[in-house]
Amino acid sequence: MAQQSPVAAALIDFDDTLAPSEILWDIAYGLVASEHGKLDWRSSNDWNKLMEFRRATIGKGDPEVTNLFISMFGLEPSDYGVQQEAELYEAVRKEAEQYMGALMGVAYPMEGARELVEHFGAIDLPRMIVTSGGSEGHARKTSPAKFAWARKLTALTRDDPEVTRKKPDPQMYLLAAQRLGVAPEDCLVIEDSLTGLEAGLRAGMRVILVPTENTDMKAVMELIQRLEGEQPGTVERVEVLQSLAEFRPEKYGLPPFPRREPEREQLGYT
Repeated sequence: MAQQSPVAAALIDFDDTLAPSEILWDIAYGLVASEHGKLDWRSSNDWNKLMEFRRATIGKGDPEVTNLFISMFGLEPSDYGVQQEAELYEAVRKEAEQYMGALMGVAYPMEGARELVEHFGAIDLPRMIVTSGGSEGHARKTSPAKFAWARKLTALTRDDPEVTRKKPDPQMYLLAAQRLGVAPEDCLVIEDSLTGLEAGLRAGMRVILVPTENTDMKAVMELIQRLEGEQPGTVERVEVLQSLAEFRPEKYGLPPFPRREPEREQLGYT
């Protein structure tokens, strides 16, 4: 990536960017299905169905995810003692979020995530989490002590009153930039998914993509090529890293990470 002007704000996705949330969501929804007799963990067919659900919901948020789960696993209002589909949706969502909160208690941040966010704070870089998740679910995910550093950040969630379109539409990133008072071209987006990458690029921002096993890199390359035809210079606005530990602030005109003492010195060796 060519040297560019300094960034003035960081807009950061949460799920699978700062925390390994996606696999935990799979487990949470699996526990919901199991609780109501809709999934047998010993059944390969049920495992395949759960993995199919996972693939179908990558980069998506609610209500789409929960409604798809209800449909795929055949949950009925009677399973929760309610009458209306809307009541069923709320009951399933809340149960999944309760499981998710418990699972996050044993999860650890993605490699380099805490160091990155805390460095942005140390240099007073405006920053915001931009997530397709809801506010209640995000609060649960950041409630464990290991994620206190993420809980301190303002989060723009999909149930914000001003959000009418979710990723891959650029609205959420443009709204976040507006709230921080920073021009879109001066923002750095940090994402893991194809939908998040597209949202950031269509917002006119620079994007760091940290792919996971769920990220379709063939689709990523096709998207970048397509957007390059629509918006020349798109290629120069993307950097792909294997983990956030590889991030180099100097590349974006920011102060570098503090120098870490060599391990031998830290251990007291001479």
